[in-house]
Amino acid sequence: PPRGAGAAPPRQAATPPRGGEHTPRARDAAPVSRPAAPTHASARRRSPMASSSARLACVVFDFDSTLSTPQFLERFGAWAIADKPVIVESMTDDELWANLGGPARVELLKAMLRRLNGAGVRTPIVSLGFTAAIRRHLELSGMAEFFPEVYGQDSPELQRCDFVKAGLLDELMRARGWSADQLLFVDDSSRNVGECVRRGTCQVLKVEGSGLDAADVDRILGLAGL
Repeated sequence: PPRGAGAAPPRQAATPPRGGEHTPRARDAAPVSRPAAPTHASARRRSPMASSSARLACVVFDFDSTLSTPQFLERFGAWAIADKPVIVESMTDDELWANLGGPARVELLKAMLRRLNGAGVRTPIVSLGFTAAIRRHLELSGMAEFFPEVYGQDSPELQRCDFVKAGLLDELMRARGWSADQLLFVDDSSRNVGECVRRGTCQVLKVEGSGLDAADVDRILGLAGL
């Protein structure tokens, strides 16, 4: 919430919190241990930047610091991330556009999503943010059409998995008959990516910056064979 009158100005963190760090359940969980180097047949599916001979059926995206590029809002003394729905609800259109990196970046994302969907690749969102906060960004920017499935921390599916993204990915893959090589998970959180690697759930791509950039987009399209 905004600081009261007379309060010291908030100190801005250098970077927004990573996904997996801003829900009580995730924050209290024990950190994921670093997985041992994979061997033999499991190597391809456990490598964080693995390439695959199987055609991707699905690319699952995180939202904060993956699809979005969170901005620090001085009037709230907080980052505009999707687990803060009151802040997101109060944001202006200009602030929402900035939170997505601006129109040029959104067009880059849309072009990637059109190519993925055109090739029959599904593109759900799995996020520890709130669904309505995510959808507000998507609707304003014209990206909602690419994301018919949004699983936020308020979704029964993610709650049933105790907010562990790898657990929900396992459920989706079993329900739809996808193999580990057919799903790519894109997230900025070492915790979320590391859990998928530890379980051997699927292919993963860890976002290293403050959101997907052109190099990440090229990598995703390359893994999809596009």
